[in-house]
Amino acid sequence: MKKVFSLCITLVTLLAIVAFAIKTSLITVEAKEEITRIDLTLDQEKFDYYFNVAFTEGDMDNFIDEILDSSYKEKYYIDRNNTYIMYCYDEAVKDNYYGYYGTGDGTENLKQNTTYVIKFLLYTDNCSFGENLEVYLNDELQDPLHNYSDTSYYNRFGDYGVEFRISIGMPSTEKIVTGIEVSDEEKQIVKGENDTFTATVLGNTDDKTVDWSLTGNTSASTVVSNG
Repeated sequence: MKKVFSLCITLVTLLAIVAFAIKTSLITVEAKEEITRIDLTLDQEKFDYYFNVAFTEGDMDNFIDEILDSSYKEKYYIDRNNTYIMYCYDEAVKDNYYGYYGTGDGTENLKQNTTYVIKFLLYTDNCSFGENLEVYLNDELQDPLHNYSDTSYYNRFGDYGVEFRISIGMPSTEKIVTGIEVSDEEKQIVKGENDTFTATVLGNTDDKTVDWSLTGNTSASTVVSNG
């Protein structure tokens, strides 16, 4: 009887050890892809057009999405709430981050002879940025140093974020047309009726000449006159 009891004790102990081993060996591992290189592209043609004193600082903020592109869009994203242009307001303190101002409400035109930078943040949810991350802008390796000069730089923070500042220099002062606004653009005119339309040329160009033409349901007797 004593042997049977001892055997039961041993069996119970063995089952407890097995149960404990099974319980403590169940773990979940979530492996995330590590990003070791970021390739950014600045569309030079669009940038050369938009970075002009004819546009407002707010316009330039909105154009960032058009001129800045990335081949990793499915892996990380630009935090639009932390993406904007800044300008250096004091050359004496330009090496200090706090020597840069934002653009307020964005209604002022880009300033002549003023150095601007684009500041933006990249985030990732499903991947992580590796310790040896390399960043390329138009195939040129960027500086990872934590400096605040008027050169470009990036700063990796944590595993899921990278802050960038890209120096874009001073805006162009070339005379350009940024758009044309036409009054009553959708208005319909019935046969025999006359009406007047006004075109406003936007931008800093000196030539405000507008050439009018009509297409669609017109006849030889339809006349367009400037005045």
